[in-house]
Amino acid sequence: MGKTVLIVDDDDDIRLLLRTYLRRLDYEVREAGNAWQALAAVQQPVDLIVLDLRMPFDVSGADLIQTLESLGRSTPVIVLSGWTQDLDRDSLPSFVRAVIDKPVRLEEFSATVDRALQNDLN
Repeated sequence: MGKTVLIVDDDDDIRLLLRTYLRRLDYEVREAGNAWQALAAVQQPVDLIVLDLRMPFDVSGADLIQTLESLGRSTPVIVLSGWTQDLDRDSLPSFVRAVIDKPVRLEEFSATVDRALQNDLN
């Protein structure tokens, strides 16, 4: 298996799509349906986090980014959102490598994952 990617999205269908696609590209995939599950999942090392920005529970994707930053985590993050026009990209920490609009185009997603992981090596 290749690098480990954590998918954090409350939408089961999105997680299924991304999991299936990433596994075909030889990534190991872990999943979390909300930010609380994601915080538990990052106790084990992951190489990349793919994160939905808006989730309907107490802690949003934006809150999770702030928490990761306050914990000193620098795991690269790719943000997915159907609401990217509302996002202040300049305020995002440097470990947020990219923001991708939903619906996700798999070719763009694949290239972005590759770039995010390569940047982590540099």
